[in-house]
Amino acid sequence: MDALTVAAAGMQEGQVRLNGISQNLANATTAGYKRVVSFSRHMEEASAMNPPVMQTAIDTSAAPLRHTGNAMDVAIEGDSYLEVMTEGGPAYTRHGALHVDARGRLVNAQGYPK
Repeated sequence: MDALTVAAAGMQEGQVRLNGISQNLANATTAGYKRVVSFSRHMEEASAMNPPVMQTAIDTSAAPLRHTGNAMDVAIEGDSYLEVMTEGGPAYTRHGALHVDARGRLVNAQGYPK
């Protein structure tokens, strides 16, 4: 493996890690946000060593529950999600801030019904 290939693999790994950190910082105060974690995985094939492959995953560990004072808010424990109906079909979220809209529907902060 030549030096340029190794350097390119290292830069790609650094970019993936930086993207994950940036996303985590941008959403640090977003309720229900699950941080992105990155890790390197080295793969070996026969006698040749491939460069590190950067992997990303969602950290699904539970955050501490906190009381919001809003009777409509819900807290989610475990690996469950709330299903909301969007224009594009069902979507899933862990953000439990809910309210009743003008039509009397229970909706999330973006106005999608539960």
